[in-house]
Amino acid sequence: MAKNYGYYHSPIGLLEVIGGQEIIKISLIENVGNRNLSLDSSNNPIVSKCIKQLQQYFEEQLQTFDIPLVIRGTEFQELVWNEVAKIPYGEAISYQEIAKRINRPNALRAVGTAVGKNPIPIIIPCHRVVRAGKSKIIRFGWGKERKIFLQNLEQKKN
Repeated sequence: MAKNYGYYHSPIGLLEVIGGQEIIKISLIENVGNRNLSLDSSNNPIVSKCIKQLQQYFEEQLQTFDIPLVIRGTEFQELVWNEVAKIPYGEAISYQEIAKRINRPNALRAVGTAVGKNPIPIIIPCHRVVRAGKSKIIRFGWGKERKIFLQNLEQKKN
């Protein structure tokens, strides 16, 4: 599958969207370096649609993404990511609750590891997964402050 790239300057930083007929990855680019970035100029309709929907999400005009995705990981990771994808906008659930929902109640650490390897953050809303008690923020691959930003963004509508 040919990979197409698009870029979006979001409120949390520069996001790189990678896809073809489906979105396969969203990354935060912290060091642009020598990259030649053509912002919002993807000639791929799926990547362009994803960028548009990310814009709408950050502008508080979109709560549910309508983008075809391909998630590739281990069977366990995919099980976790599919469960995380079901968390409603503005809500948060614990790692422990995810483990229960996938019928692996003792796999708390493995769930945490899988959540941390989510290739499509925001659309698969790993920022909605928190420690037990539902209020404590722990690690987030893009930094704790970005996780807090995303949670606060979603709380404005609720």
